[in-house]
Amino acid sequence: MVDHKAKLEENVLATLSRRDMMRGMGAGSLAIAAGTMRSGSARAEGGHIKLAWIDHIDTLDPHFTSFFGAIKINNNI
Repeated sequence: MVDHKAKLEENVLATLSRRDMMRGMGAGSLAIAAGTMRSGSARAEGGHIKLAWIDHIDTLDPHFTSFFGAIKINNNI
């Protein structure tokens, strides 16, 4: 039997360094700050948003995936 949690932890730790994590957190903070400083407000009027990715998706279970493409899809679901 495959220990999916251990495999996920191993994959994430092998590909994500502390520097990458801090860089991503800084970029996210800047994006949030820029979004809140915008003048005016946007309002949704209904309709649909269609998104498309050409990424490999191994599973739709967010606990057992290590592919960033699958994580993007899971976040949008």
